Amino acid sequence: MKSLQQRIKEFHHNRNQQTVELKYKLMAGNEFTFYRATCHLFYQDLHGKPSLNQSPLGLLRLAGNLPVSCAVLAWLLTFGNIL
Repeated sequence: MKSLQQRIKEFHHNRNQQTVELKYKLMAGNEFTFYRATCHLFYQDLHGKPSLNQSPLGLLRLAGNLPVSCAVLAWLLTFGNIL
């Protein structure tokens, strides 16, 4: 299993490095920015976990702008429930 850092770096591998460095700096600033900037992890994990698509509301839960919820779920899928 790839680390969180590896997954984030792979996602940004073909982007402008100056922009990526700025994004990483902003991500380190606070949790909200980190979760907002890593929502792609949720969608990667969702693709690999068909059981998530079988929830009562299915993919309707993804409607709207839910980056914090997405990133929190991605964190939990990656590292397990730590609460």
